[in-house]
Amino acid sequence: EIVLGEEFTTRKKKLPAVAADLREKFPNNDLAEAIAVATEQGSVEALNALVGQFFTGEPQINFDSPRQMQKLLYEVVGITPRIYNKLTPKERQDEDMASAFRALKRINEGRKVEVTPEMRALWIKKSSTDDQAVDLALAKDELDETQRKVLGAYLKLKEVSTRIKMFYNTYKGVQHWRDGLVHSSMIQCEAITRRYSSREPNFQQLPSRGEGVKFRTTVKPHHDNAIMVSLDFNGQELVLMAEVSGDEALRSCYMGDNLRDGHSLIAVAAAPALWGETVTYEQFIAMRKAKDEAVSKRADALRGSAKTVNFATQFGAMAPKVALTLKSTEEVAQEFIDAKDRAFPGINIWKAKQAEINEQRGYALTLLGARRHLTGGQGGNSYHGGDDASRLERQGINYEIQGSAAEQTKLAMASMWKRGLFTGKYDARFVAPVHDETVSSVDRRDAVKFIREAHECMTQRYANMVVPMKSSLAIGRDFSCPIELGTDFTDEEVQAAIDKLFEGESN
Repeated sequence: EIVLGEEFTTRKKKLPAVAADLREKFPNNDLAEAIAVATEQGSVEALNALVGQFFTGEPQINFDSPRQMQKLLYEVVGITPRIYNKLTPKERQDEDMASAFRALKRINEGRKVEVTPEMRALWIKKSSTDDQAVDLALAKDELDETQRKVLGAYLKLKEVSTRIKMFYNTYKGVQHWRDGLVHSSMIQCEAITRRYSSREPNFQQLPSRGEGVKFRTTVKPHHDNAIMVSLDFNGQELVLMAEVSGDEALRSCYMGDNLRDGHSLIAVAAAPALWGETVTYEQFIAMRKAKDEAVSKRADALRGSAKTVNFATQFGAMAPKVALTLKSTEEVAQEFIDAKDRAFPGINIWKAKQAEINEQRGYALTLLGARRHLTGGQGGNSYHGGDDASRLERQGINYEIQGSAAEQTKLAMASMWKRGLFTGKYDARFVAPVHDETVSSVDRRDAVKFIREAHECMTQRYANMVVPMKSSLAIGRDFSCPIELGTDFTDEEVQAAIDKLFEGESN
């Protein structure tokens, strides 16, 4: 099969008979003839040499095939199905499929159901094969060492496959014919929220953390004596939520004389339910700074989960989805959601009020008045009732935050151009907006003044906001920008960081 590309079977046992069957199935085929001769002669060496010419070492498995992956994960390895793809309209009309998922719903509600092999087969057919499903199995299933190794290898192979498709194969195919560089196309109004998107290649997909950050090292300054500058809005969406909701506790995280950490506030609110003890904010912060590693790790873990919930629920995620993200039970997820609601009660009050306003007028607005009409179905107004209502409510809230974030980013960029930062004032070039950050390249001799002006553009007042927006600075000899200078930096600190980047080199 390796040599000929298709399967060959025979019931014959004697080698000359096997060779005869080969010739019969593959007439006038030189490779089949070579195998037949090696078989007749009983030459394992000749057969191995022939196979070696065609064996690639790659597994004969299609990781893009949901059916193959479902069989591998749920039948061969035997992990527990937990995440399911939505039933199609046709599947909902199939009584067996519909009945199987009604039974699954009863099980999730804690009711006893007799599970048949047929039901499990239908569940597997709709089970997710993404990384989250495997991560959940590794966290919650009782797996032996072999199963864990297989799942670990599966995740690594998927990661490699994704990087081949997303980076290695893509980037070498989009080099510009004139300069050999990659020039991503930035699209400013393709996304409904009006955030920037990009293609050929998608510049937004470059990993920002972990081992994958090495792909950012391919993005270089416009000459050898220049540096890359990344200015990132600090918690942009949460700051905007603090602005529009007016929640006093959330605002206290960004303004006033006693700034607090929002994720820690949620953790403190969750502690009574999850730890069985009450702690103050000050006690919790002290725990995170404790010299006792067990104490600090415990506090950091609770804050990490709180941070996940804080972002996940920003636009309406409920306990089932939050539980998947946390790899926890829905009960624990709901405790975290309730804790967030207790920590920042003004958010839900604003959401309910804003949803009512959006329903009455039929559209949502950004802080500067850009409009998104809220319609569903086949283009008709479907705000009232059912899934469409909750979906459109989420879309309205999402647009008011994300759309405002997009405006703020574009206005910051526009201010940079109006100041002439890229049109002769400095030896600098604008590279791209990436989510909440703006990326530039600037000559090291201009860098301090350029960064000060660019930072002012990022932190300028937007739409009469009272909550201040901060911007974090990072610099480097490439887009990995390894030196982080935070939100409050001096010109002297910036110059010292630049000197460190060029240490041992002449100016």
